[in-house]
Amino acid sequence: MKNFKEDLEFGNKYEKEFLEHIDYDNFEIMKGNFKPYDIIVNHKDKEFKIEVKSDRLTHRTGNICIEYSCRGKPSGITTTQSGCYGYFEVINDNEMIYNLYIIPTKTIKKAIKDKKYHRCINGGDDYASRFYLFNKDIFKKYLMYNFYDEE
Repeated sequence: MKNFKEDLEFGNKYEKEFLEHIDYDNFEIMKGNFKPYDIIVNHKDKEFKIEVKSDRLTHRTGNICIEYSCRGKPSGITTTQSGCYGYFEVINDNEMIYNLYIIPTKTIKKAIKDKKYHRCINGGDDYASRFYLFNKDIFKKYLMYNFYDEE
């Protein structure tokens, strides 16, 4: 089991990696426990707020996991101000092998409203967070970078 510091470093690495897949004029990666979004990007005089998630289990379970509360308080999808989620399905972290989904936040919220998740679970540090579990196939049209297409 990973500790908080290792998980934070893991997440920070994929926030930087996300920038390799998009065009931008400039960006800022938010520091600390900033809930509204992870990255703000400016491109062609427009501002984009992005939430970035990296998941080691999606590849094995087939689930995309979306947080909605932590320690009894709204978090994740319920507090984000992002326009999209960059969701890394990490296949091999040491070799940076992954699939990347770029999913509009409104699409995730609609899937929640329409109850497209198959269950809710506890997880994260001390199992204090609550998550919706979705079959990753419902978001397959948002798969932007597919490692298997490179082979």
